[in-house]
Amino acid sequence: MTLARIKQGLRSTGFRLNLWHAFLFTVSSMVLFALVYALLGSALAQKDAETVARQRDEYAAIYREVGPRGLERWVRQQEAARRLHSFFVLVNRPDGRTALLLASKEWVEFDVVRLGPFILESHEGTLRIPEDDRRDLVFSPPAPLPDGNALVVGRKSDSRETLLEPVRKIFALALAPIVLLGFAVGWFLSWRAMRPVREVVATVTAIVEERRLNARVPTRETRDELNDLAILFNRMLDQNQRLIEAMNHSLDNVAHDLRTPLTRLRGVAELALREDADPETAREALAECVEESDQALAMLKALMDVAEAESGALKLDRKPVDLKAMLEELAEAYEFIGEEKGVTIERVFGETPCELSVDAVRMRQAFGNLLDNAVKYSAPDAPVRVQIEPGEECVTVSVSNAGDSICEEDRERIFERLYRGDKSRSQRGLGLGLSLVRAIVEAHRGTVEVGEAPEGGGAKFVVRLPKGGEDKNLKSQTPTPN
Repeated sequence: MTLARIKQGLRSTGFRLNLWHAFLFTVSSMVLFALVYALLGSALAQKDAETVARQRDEYAAIYREVGPRGLERWVRQQEAARRLHSFFVLVNRPDGRTALLLASKEWVEFDVVRLGPFILESHEGTLRIPEDDRRDLVFSPPAPLPDGNALVVGRKSDSRETLLEPVRKIFALALAPIVLLGFAVGWFLSWRAMRPVREVVATVTAIVEERRLNARVPTRETRDELNDLAILFNRMLDQNQRLIEAMNHSLDNVAHDLRTPLTRLRGVAELALREDADPETAREALAECVEESDQALAMLKALMDVAEAESGALKLDRKPVDLKAMLEELAEAYEFIGEEKGVTIERVFGETPCELSVDAVRMRQAFGNLLDNAVKYSAPDAPVRVQIEPGEECVTVSVSNAGDSICEEDRERIFERLYRGDKSRSQRGLGLGLSLVRAIVEAHRGTVEVGEAPEGGGAKFVVRLPKGGEDKNLKSQTPTPN
């Protein structure tokens, strides 16, 4: 492993997560030890306090029954019988003088006479005085006696520090394994947590460096946030792949469709440049050049309009428009175009005006393309039917003709840019009409689809436009890409 890879590993998110986990795990363990240590020390102190308090209550009861001399005899008897060790009994009068003082031999090194008043003045609760590193002196709180005196009981106890020293040693020995365990668990958890991220990186690397557009992030059934991210990332990759494939397909079609007019344009221009060409021939050639260049410009403009609409950047000049009046004007225009084939346009509009907030220019362009296709591919002497069906939430406009039906393969791809079915290749056109229709309709937050074929054959296109203009319930104006 090179130094660069080591530095990269130390800067990685997984390593930082590992450090944080080990740090938190170690700190938590130390806090837990400190809590246990404090509770254990408190429990030891409480045990000593309960012991001296219990002895004090016992001696107080004896004092009440037999007096100070009786208490002294009882203590001496217990000491002689070796049932009492390390005892300290102090009875003081209200004026501070000692009425009774009993202590075992273990207290001989202390000035017990001076110790008594100090104890009574120094505390109201249990008093603990360190004797040395291993022993403590523990005194009970003063207990009032019937004759006005006060009783204090003391004993020697093992030092809490001495009792807790093994606990500290155990923790000191366990600290290194705790840190190592924290690192091990942190590494495992960070490795598991960062695995989806590594898979995303591997997928992106395969796409960028190996040009594998079909690479996808593996998903699992965990249903957590990272799995949801992987699913959304794969959906984005699917969409990008479709867009790239559609773009490549569109570029191929553009190159193919532009080759013909540009070749003809060049041929006609060469014909006009011939030395023996007469002015009339040159004029006709120039007119044909203009026509071919218009054809190429129309294709490029249509492509730009479709791309603009599909990207959501198409600016719409929405105004209230009577849809019936618009379709009536278009029907009259295209009925004149269809006279040569004997095609008539049947209008089913109803009597009620149908007003929508739309961009009139764009909607004329969309419905004009649908009527143009319907007339172009209609059977001779057959009607084209245009119907408006107002609904509660949207207005449905259908355009149908009689003739050849759309095959299943074409139904799935008919709205793609520059796609032309086998039956339409004999007709003059760009293959952009229906893709432009869908882009404009979806920019108005509507839908367009191929409907059920009419009886006897033919094609039917159904457009649904929402009422109320910019519907607040629709969150996005960006149409669905091909």
